[in-house]
Amino acid sequence: MKLGLSSKIRLFILIILAINIITSTALLFYISNSNIDYALKNDLSNIIWGSLILIFGFSLYFMTRLNNMFVRGLAAVRFLIKEISKGNYNVLVDMPLDADPEISKTFNSLIKMQEIILHYDNLKKEKIVENRNRIQSMINLSESGFIIINIRGQVIYISDIIKNHFKYIEENIDIVNTHFQPDFELSIKKHLLEIIKTHTKSDAQAYYISSLKKHINIKSSLIRDSRGVPIGAVACVSNLHPSEKSSK
Repeated sequence: MKLGLSSKIRLFILIILAINIITSTALLFYISNSNIDYALKNDLSNIIWGSLILIFGFSLYFMTRLNNMFVRGLAAVRFLIKEISKGNYNVLVDMPLDADPEISKTFNSLIKMQEIILHYDNLKKEKIVENRNRIQSMINLSESGFIIINIRGQVIYISDIIKNHFKYIEENIDIVNTHFQPDFELSIKKHLLEIIKTHTKSDAQAYYISSLKKHINIKSSLIRDSRGVPIGAVACVSNLHPSEKSSK
């Protein structure tokens, strides 16, 4: 199994510690069996034990600090990259204060990139809303009504004129499994269902609406995605205003 940087450093520290323990043990054994003066022997033993304890404490401290400098720092960087790759640009990640300076620089660069992506993402959303409102205003100024459904028959958009004449139609409603009044059921619904059923464009047709006392005209088009796969349909309904005879 391939070891990471922090694992290699830990292994190196453990090897150095093991070498020191073996060396210190050998020196203590040699000193205890030597014929040198007792006081000198005791002083050398104390120095060796002190050095061994100092090296052990330093190794333990450095390995603990290594966890903050590398492991936790790299974990924060990996988590941030993972969330950004998912499109989550609002995630907040804390970097350990004692993390390695190079890792901190990389993390700060990612935070800056995250802020830039979030800024342009918000600008894109604002532009989409702006364009949608502009198109919707143009549609509402038209004398024709528009209704858009997806391929499953769910209403995605209805213009104000359609809403005014067919008040029981709402966005997000499923027109396939919902029964409406005959004026809508036998005209717009029938026309749209034929399109999503056949996946082909339907010719313009006229339907008589009893509440208006006249025929309405429906033109439609199939909506396709970038690969050419049908994803919905749009219908343009004209001649929706009541006739002069019915208004009188």
